[in-house]
Amino acid sequence: MSPLTIPMPRSVSINTQFQVSSIKFQDDASQTKKIYQAMTPEQKIKIVFDLYHSARELKRAYLKELHPDWSENKIQKKFREIFLYARS
Repeated sequence: MSPLTIPMPRSVSINTQFQVSSIKFQDDASQTKKIYQAMTPEQKIKIVFDLYHSARELKRAYLKELHPDWSENKIQKKFREIFLYARS
């Protein structure tokens, strides 16, 4: 337990609006689960690859934005290093 964690009984209600949001989130999660369960393995793999490629594009754009003075070779080298060693 971290020093900032305050144990509370599950029956205590602090904020009613939060509880409503939690219920909606659970409903959304159950709908999402149903959608994924209905997908074929090929559809799931396509989603994984799309997310992977999106993450790569975002990281490359971030590096270019963060280091506008870097050459394309230096960006490519850092980019490969990040994904090879799973660093951010």
